[in-house]
Amino acid sequence: MIVYQAASADDAGAIALLHAQSWEQHYRNEYTAHYLNHEVRADRLQVWTNRMTNPADNQYVIKAMDGDQLCGFACVFINDDPTWGALVDNLHVSKAWKGRGIGRKLMQAAGQWVLDQASEKPLYLWVLESNRDARQFYERVGGHLVEKSTKPNPGGGESPVLRYVWADLNALISAGR
Repeated sequence: MIVYQAASADDAGAIALLHAQSWEQHYRNEYTAHYLNHEVRADRLQVWTNRMTNPADNQYVIKAMDGDQLCGFACVFINDDPTWGALVDNLHVSKAWKGRGIGRKLMQAAGQWVLDQASEKPLYLWVLESNRDARQFYERVGGHLVEKSTKPNPGGGESPVLRYVWADLNALISAGR
């Protein structure tokens, strides 16, 4: 049975590994081979260790667990942008757990947390334009494409990215239930 709960500093290593594995799997055509083959795991471990041991006041990390197995996680920063609201900075589901509704439930939990913080702003995220599977998922859970830009990649270079927005968090939370 999948359990959704707030992550803690003890989860930093597992979150970092899942994040790195997701990038290794999905971003081969965007990020440099050197970064993905030699740097991504140490980089993500440093990022997540820092985030989880020194969390920002506006940060929330939710994890999906099956027993002691991390199935997925999402990280949200409330009030990240004055127009677009709360940023879903990361949402990753383990390859072995995809297709079971975990991503949807993590998005819904992120939306619920934002509402619980009395935020009247929307929820948004950036996704690599080339990540078609993620884009299709975000559209299925009600995200609206509002902007295209470019962002620097870890390890060098830059990639086209798309901003998806959920203006109605109640609709996100109740969708597919």
